[in-house]
Amino acid sequence: MTGRRIRDLLWLALPLIALAYLVAGLIQTARVPHDDDWAAAARLVRESWQEGDRVVFSPSWAHAGAPHFQGLDIDLGESWDAYEMSLPTRIWVVASPDAPDPQRPQGFETELRTSVGRMVVHRWRPPASPRPVYSFLKNLADAKVARVRNDGRQECTLFHQGQWHCGTTHPWMYVGPHERDIDGRVRQVIYAHAVDPGNTLELAWSELPKARRLTLHFGQTLRAVEREAGAPTRLQVWIGDRVVLDRTMAIDDPRWQRADFELEDGASSDVRLAVSTAANSWRQFCFTADLWD
Repeated sequence: MTGRRIRDLLWLALPLIALAYLVAGLIQTARVPHDDDWAAAARLVRESWQEGDRVVFSPSWAHAGAPHFQGLDIDLGESWDAYEMSLPTRIWVVASPDAPDPQRPQGFETELRTSVGRMVVHRWRPPASPRPVYSFLKNLADAKVARVRNDGRQECTLFHQGQWHCGTTHPWMYVGPHERDIDGRVRQVIYAHAVDPGNTLELAWSELPKARRLTLHFGQTLRAVEREAGAPTRLQVWIGDRVVLDRTMAIDDPRWQRADFELEDGASSDVRLAVSTAANSWRQFCFTADLWD
């Protein structure tokens, strides 16, 4: 076969290649969930919704239809967090097509799997035991917040728009609920920016319900880690009058750390955290804590 003949065949093949790409594109477009599919999936979830449920998406980044679930507890994290998924009573997984069924976390049970248009909706239930009995984040209003220094103690009594302030309101030096990017995921946390050098920020919860375990997560925001500012942050934790944790975090420590504390005789007593640093510029400390039965 001559070179000219080969060139002629290649030119003839170009339209066929273009047509193949066009057909593949049309097939792919037909598989993409439409707005009606998202709406139908949302109706299914709402019809059986219970207090304590949460919605996640599979793949976790495929949440274009999330506005249809507005008003529900939705997790839009870039990746799933097994601990966070264990907190709700039930998990609704809204899955896009052309992907294997999502893998359940260990111990979870499947209660429902059904197709809705181009979507697949799953409902999972976490293990029956242990279960969370108290969230420090949800009960932030119960906290006692103070600034402690050598010459005295200032109680922070201003609770404004869900945030604790010491004296007047402050744009960034406060204790309050927030969403912050920490260790590769946007997390719902208690934001507790370190206070002025020489001061210790103290948070305390008392008369807590009986529990068998306290689980604490803590770390620094991505913005704090990326800034070469401030000084290492020290975290101290007491259960009752016993120090159970004393940890210092470097200014570039990106980890979302976890610490579990077994509670004697199912009694959690009082829990107190102290946050301090020698230079508080950009020291955006965050944490969550939960009691488990």
